[in-house]
Amino acid sequence: MYCVIFGDVIGSRTLEPALREAAPAAIEKILDGLNERYRAHIVSDFGIVRGDGFEGVLDTPADIPPLVQELIRRFDMALGIRVRVSAVIGELTVVSGDRNKSDGPAFHRAVAEIDRLRERKSDHWLQVSVVTGTDAQPLVDGLLTLLSALTERWTDKQREIVWAMMQVDDGTQKAAAEQLAISPPAVHKQLQAANYSAYVEAWQALGDYLAALNV
Repeated sequence: MYCVIFGDVIGSRTLEPALREAAPAAIEKILDGLNERYRAHIVSDFGIVRGDGFEGVLDTPADIPPLVQELIRRFDMALGIRVRVSAVIGELTVVSGDRNKSDGPAFHRAVAEIDRLRERKSDHWLQVSVVTGTDAQPLVDGLLTLLSALTERWTDKQREIVWAMMQVDDGTQKAAAEQLAISPPAVHKQLQAANYSAYVEAWQALGDYLAALNV
């Protein structure tokens, strides 16, 4: 069982020239960080492909939710850009540590899913597809649709606070407040408005289901 993760930059053609010039090096740094953090389960290292795309292969579906969330967060924090991400659990006909040599149905489906997301012509920052190849696919699709709807009205401040919550070591509101130099009550108010607990629980539910596929 392999997990192909493919993504691309939303609205890449409309990026300011200075950002387009700086983006490749910054993206490589983000992907190198992912390769280090998820090394134990990486089959093909994450790297840039097709100009504004990136891809990599995992050997477990359990890492899909945290890795996808980290991709979205780090692209936003480092570059202020948004990405679409598709994750496909499936077969590979060629398996290699070199992502340019790996190939198979899962790769083709991952690219097709990105095309499907692109056709929606949305600029929302949460555009994710996870293909499981199981009978539960409609439930997975529904969960991701609900996550997208839940986050669609988040303000920039709410997203900034959520990113801080996900980044601090102890995951506490106090630590996030200290990082952002604001008061804990301000953090609490924004997290409530964003329905942060439901956001976390939805991703956790997806992660639990995907982890069970390995059993």
